[in-house]
Amino acid sequence: MKRHRSRRNKEVSKLNLVALMDIFTILVFFLMVNSSDVQIKEVHESVQLPESTTTALPEDTLKLYITKNYMFIDNDNQQISLDSRAEDGTYPQLVERLNVFAERQGEIPESMKETGRPITILGDETTDYSTLQQILATCAETDFRNVSLAVVFEEAQASLNDPSADDVASLNASSLSR
Repeated sequence: MKRHRSRRNKEVSKLNLVALMDIFTILVFFLMVNSSDVQIKEVHESVQLPESTTTALPEDTLKLYITKNYMFIDNDNQQISLDSRAEDGTYPQLVERLNVFAERQGEIPESMKETGRPITILGDETTDYSTLQQILATCAETDFRNVSLAVVFEEAQASLNDPSADDVASLNASSLSR
């Protein structure tokens, strides 16, 4: 009896590759099915984005955050005060920072000459329109003309006659007028 046990313990166990391949195949299909097309962009805690019912997915571009008192570019520690605008309505510090990022990106490709460099603006929902307009003009000065405005996705209402849909529309309109 002891001899039989010792012989069994001396045998080297073999790994069943077929079963392992089956497990990984199932795992790959599971991950593919459960992955979503939703892109979650990081939002700074001091920026409260407005809501929207858009279906277009955002691209990964240079991000400009606008808070209630200042703005800053993603991965840049320099804050630019919203009160630092020049007499012509542009922000000289923003022009300077965007030019630095444009130099890092290199020469603008021919395919982007007409539309300009892409930039995503993540503005606080309380940002007034005139400030946003001046920031857009400043971005256009530095060839960052392909502008996207980031919003928080909101499910579309089922019916236009639904009273809750009217509430949502008035909330969105009032957030733009602040």
